[in-house]
Amino acid sequence: MVIVKSKADGSCFFHSIAYQMNDTADGLRKLCSDAVIKNQEQDYNGLKLKEWIFYETSLNVEDYSKRLLGRRQWGGFLEMKIISDAFKRPIAVYQKEQGEIATLIATIDGPRSGANGANPFYLLYSGRSHYDSLIPDNVCSVK
Repeated sequence: MVIVKSKADGSCFFHSIAYQMNDTADGLRKLCSDAVIKNQEQDYNGLKLKEWIFYETSLNVEDYSKRLLGRRQWGGFLEMKIISDAFKRPIAVYQKEQGEIATLIATIDGPRSGANGANPFYLLYSGRSHYDSLIPDNVCSVK
């Protein structure tokens, strides 16, 4: 896999996914912001989305949605789930170990994603709240 570095500007998760789909970090932030408002009553892993947001951030849905549009809210598991569902693609997160890509640490592919057999988004988590994009060698060349 080829590592494509993302800017460390508070939007690295969004940049990493956007790179793999020729979109923008701001576009994905807007998608997630809209989705939390629209889907706030839906069940996500046993909690309504609005409850999950409150437990994770102590914010109500409207404030969280606004926060996503700025750069103060980093993308995490909740945003991974929303993006996986929206694009019907799983997200595979790897973590570096001693300079090598060694461990698959998470796969996000919930029942609403419909991602059966779809090409995943690949991310590399540095362990310091930073994500980079991973591109399989045989898929494309680095831009």
